Amino acid sequence: MKQIALFKQATAVEPQNPELTFYIAEGLRSHSWRLPDDYEALAREARTWFERGRALNPYDARNLTGIGMCDDWLNEFAPAEKLFLDALKLDPNGANTVARVGWHYLQTGDFVKAKQYLERSVRLLNGWGDEFAQTHLEAANRRLKESGQLRPGAK
Repeated sequence: MKQIALFKQATAVEPQNPELTFYIAEGLRSHSWRLPDDYEALAREARTWFERGRALNPYDARNLTGIGMCDDWLNEFAPAEKLFLDALKLDPNGANTVARVGWHYLQTGDFVKAKQYLERSVRLLNGWGDEFAQTHLEAANRRLKESGQLRPGAK
């Protein structure tokens, strides 16, 4: 949280810097996922910073996926889906954007869509590897197998 406080101080000097707002938002979102007592307040504050970044740079899909991830974390799936789809319009071939769309569908229980997007993210990375996409693809495959939707031997 100390780093987040320093980034907040930096916004007093550079209030129009969208990277600073992203770092603050992402730090708050990440901290919220550690489930402190105030995780909901942290997620809402993160959402506010992602919105601020979105206003400063409407072409950065990371802010849309960040807002969507906060919404999903707060069980607000319907507004999140629109944000993720809007992010795809801005960055249709961005491996990180595509992976986060897959993550969203994993949260909503649509494991087939999750698998499709996560596999696409892995393909877009073309061997460079992305732990986020790979980890969540394994989770989607596990959920599909548990639900009987994944054939034995299929990946």
